[in-house]
Amino acid sequence: MPTLLPSPENPPLSQPVRPGLRFLVAIVLLVGISQYLVRGTYRALKGSGDFSGPYAASRVFWQGGNTYDTETLRNELKAAQVPGLTPYSHIASCLYPPQTFVLYSPLGLLKWQYAKFLLALINSILPIVALASLSWTDRQIDFRTLIMALMLVLFWAPLHSGIGLGQPAVVSVSLSLIAMQLAASNRQGLAGWVLAASVFAKVHDALPVVIYFALRRWWKSLLILAVVGAISTVFIGMWWGTDTQTMIQTLLKNYRFEQDRGLMSPSGPMNWQRIDVSSLWPGRTLGMAVLLTVIALPLTGLLAWRDRNRDTSGCPTKTQAISLACLSLWSLLVVYHRYYDAHVLLVPLLHGLQAGPWNIDSMKVKWAAGIGVLPFLAPLAAMVYTWWPEWRAPLHASDVGQLLMLHVNLVLLIAFFCSAWLLTRTLRNAGSND
Repeated sequence: MPTLLPSPENPPLSQPVRPGLRFLVAIVLLVGISQYLVRGTYRALKGSGDFSGPYAASRVFWQGGNTYDTETLRNELKAAQVPGLTPYSHIASCLYPPQTFVLYSPLGLLKWQYAKFLLALINSILPIVALASLSWTDRQIDFRTLIMALMLVLFWAPLHSGIGLGQPAVVSVSLSLIAMQLAASNRQGLAGWVLAASVFAKVHDALPVVIYFALRRWWKSLLILAVVGAISTVFIGMWWGTDTQTMIQTLLKNYRFEQDRGLMSPSGPMNWQRIDVSSLWPGRTLGMAVLLTVIALPLTGLLAWRDRNRDTSGCPTKTQAISLACLSLWSLLVVYHRYYDAHVLLVPLLHGLQAGPWNIDSMKVKWAAGIGVLPFLAPLAAMVYTWWPEWRAPLHASDVGQLLMLHVNLVLLIAFFCSAWLLTRTLRNAGSND
């Protein structure tokens, strides 16, 4: 467990805590646990619909079928007698890399009800393990910070949605945070294997952490990731054999379909669920993505280069969380993401809490972070659809429905520019001290 640091503001645990404050914290934690279990685990046991695609694809993969053919996946779900999903019309075109199917093979071998139950347990427990991993480094964590981190995880609505839907994003992001803590505690070998599993679970959710590993110069972990990726790719190519070209062609066909006519395409009826820049500027998505990339990557790279020349141990603690936040926000905005993918923001938030108090713009950072997390503590769109089901059809038929996620898009964009500004401020301060 983390070492709890006593301070004037944080009394030691041996001293009595005010009964009123202790009772309030206990009530808030109880509400958080209830939300986590009801909106997350309970819904996962009943549904986990997003996992049906990878589940079917994993089974088809080992049968030697085309894992990217939508009709084949629907037939497999029917053969597996997956209940509650007939006629399986909800299955979107499969875009996961084949390594994802290999990773989920143990679940694919089970009957659906057992696989769904086991996945619900994995997705519910992994975020808690990721939270506990904050104690694996030598950095000490005070009691208030630990409680705040726990509340953040318990109340994080995108995490609830991810668990309830059986989303691979939950596995990917949780393993990313665990890999970071392993690498930071000088266990880069194990961190590389965990990072590989994170990438295979959902590659674009693990992307910012992979870049962060490069900025921290954790080369051993990245080498293991590259070797595991290369070996798995060779194995998959050998397994597919002469069908490899057909698989790749079908995957590219799926990608083009989802881009042009899919449910989540810019013109699709479910596009309002996207939190990337495509919903803000449908006709200028590529240009905006390039602009954000030009801002984010050079800034984080320059910061890492400066710190390398000033300190061989890597980026200073106070700048790590800002760099990671900038990368996480960048990835959410430039790549296709839905509401539950905002689970990735827990990585820089928890890392920032672990980093402790900052001397540079401490209050500004706290205010920016506080405003930035608000849309993810209350799922507005889900609340509208749950409490007023009669609004669903009118919202789908109207352009007003596109505004349901607008507050999230704007907050992410504002938070990105705030983190970029803080990076430039850090660079200026570092330059003045040279």
